[in-house]
Amino acid sequence: MTDSNDNQTGAIEKTYWHRLLAQAVEAPLTAANIIVQTEIDVSSGSPKADIILLRREGSEWTDAQKAWLTDGMRDTTAGELLLEFKFTESLTIEMFRQLIVYDHLYQDKRQLERDDLKSFLLLSKTPNTGILERNGFAPTDKAGFY
Repeated sequence: MTDSNDNQTGAIEKTYWHRLLAQAVEAPLTAANIIVQTEIDVSSGSPKADIILLRREGSEWTDAQKAWLTDGMRDTTAGELLLEFKFTESLTIEMFRQLIVYDHLYQDKRQLERDDLKSFLLLSKTPNTGILERNGFAPTDKAGFY
């Protein structure tokens, strides 16, 4: 029996969940003047990162743009939002580390001020509260946002 993702050589193809998410939100976000990008260079000479970048057009987020952003994201003034999307994985320390690296490298490469970039980890699975508590995360007034 073979996996439906198997190709002719028997290797399993990787599902690029961040690309699917970006494709799903691209049309409405673009209509709201939010640029959606994937496969972002975070530093020169590095492989492209499996992240989504949302960058507003204009000097501030408009109400129309904010309407397309999730809680937490719509509350920031940063002009660029870096999203690490995990569809099939549970929350791990490695995810935090990876996001911090992407955040640092992208900010450095683009020469952004700290307030110009905010990074978010999007999970499709509810994380174990133990890992959140051990790392200082607490629920906010927005459901599912720590």
